[in-house]
This record gives sequence, C-alpha cells and structure tokens, in this order.
Amino acid sequence: MIYDPFRIYERGLSHPEALTPDERLVYLVQELETMADMDGWDHFFITSRAYYLGELKAGLKMVEDTDSLAVLEDYERQFAPHIGIMEPEALADFLALQGNDYFHRDRDWRGDFTNLAEERWGRIDKYLHAKGIHLDPSPV
Repeated sequence: MIYDPFRIYERGLSHPEALTPDERLVYLVQELETMADMDGWDHFFITSRAYYLGELKAGLKMVEDTDSLAVLEDYERQFAPHIGIMEPEALADFLALQGNDYFHRDRDWRGDFTNLAEERWGRIDKYLHAKGIHLDPSPV
C-alpha cells in the first residue's frame, strides 16, 4: 500500500477525524510543520489542532521519535506554571499578554523541531513500512 502524504494532508485539512490513525499521524506531523513555517510555532497550539496534541505525541512515541516528542513536551512544560493544562484558548490569552522580550528569550522551538524532520520522517516511514505501507513521495 502506498500513502501519498500530500493527499493525506489535503484530506486532513477538511476532515482529520476521517483519517485512519496512521494517516492522521502523517497529517498531524505535516500540519505542525506547515503551521510552524507559515504562521509561527505557537499557532498549532492556539488553534483547534491543539486538541490532537495528545494523539500526535502518542504517535511520535509509537514510532520511537523521542527527540521530536521531547521538543513538544518541553514546549508544554514551559507553560504549565502559567496556564496549567495546555488548552488553545488559555495559551492564546497568555501569549497575547506577553511582550516581545518574552518571545525572544525562549528557545527556537520551530528550529529544533525542523532540524529533526529527516529523522522524524525516517522513523515514521520505518514504522509504516513494517505495516506494508510506503510513503511516496517522501514529505522531507
């Protein structure tokens, strides 16, 4: 079986709930990467896509991508003292109250996640390959 990640992404934009769990992992990783590149790292986490964060993290754990998972967990951890549980509205409100200095002191979350893209997609591809699924074309 061949998965076209770009077609999966297009389908996921309108109906992520209609994707299989494997397709949704492919979609969610692409969605985070795309949103981070187009709208900034925080954007994924302040939209309804944030409700898929648990599933995304579980998927990264499943494919043994501990480095990408660590970036997401570290990002969440930095806000825990301020907003508690990661909720899009609470995070958006918190970020709206911060000055520019706040954003310049943080680590480069998008850069760190982007630098792991090749390894991340390699692990996803290996996981899918073991299930008889091939990504074509490669999203990296």
